[in-house]
Amino acid sequence: MTTPITPEKNFPENLPPAELLRRDFENQKQAVHRRTIEQLQKIAGAEARVRTFAKLMDKYGVDVLVGLFPEIGDAASSTIAGIYLLFEAQNAELSKFACLKIIGLQTADFFVGAVPIAGDVLDYLFKANKWSAELFTRKKADLIAKARAAGIPENEIAAIDQSAEKLPQLAQRIVSAVMEQNAEKLI
Repeated sequence: MTTPITPEKNFPENLPPAELLRRDFENQKQAVHRRTIEQLQKIAGAEARVRTFAKLMDKYGVDVLVGLFPEIGDAASSTIAGIYLLFEAQNAELSKFACLKIIGLQTADFFVGAVPIAGDVLDYLFKANKWSAELFTRKKADLIAKARAAGIPENEIAAIDQSAEKLPQLAQRIVSAVMEQNAEKLI
């Protein structure tokens, strides 16, 4: 014969309504905290990768170099950049409007670079990838503000941001080392 289970004091049925509301509020607050942290980790990582990509494409001229190949260079550069940036935008949960801006910037970059001779110079001046990276930076700033408003400790926010900065620092060291090696060959 089994003994019937009797509710203990901790079971929700035995708690006063005010305590049930307080617990529900705490659970919702923790869920918002977790979701905000997850979003911030995603956007911080994506923003760091996209900034590094933009620096390689725009600052170091990979976009211009690929664009030097007649007819297919600018198409390939804009298509690859567009696909990559949209992939990162989707993973970072950027808005549809931000995705449309990325598509517009990459389309404009293609048409600017497609102009014979002058297009290569203009393509170097037209920083579509850098401007796309700024969309990620704005989204990260918005999420940091949301995290602060949600009461997430500043040290947690800073730790997420610092961990995402490791990739651009590593990429910068690699590019610097390659440029130093090439400079030594020229001398």
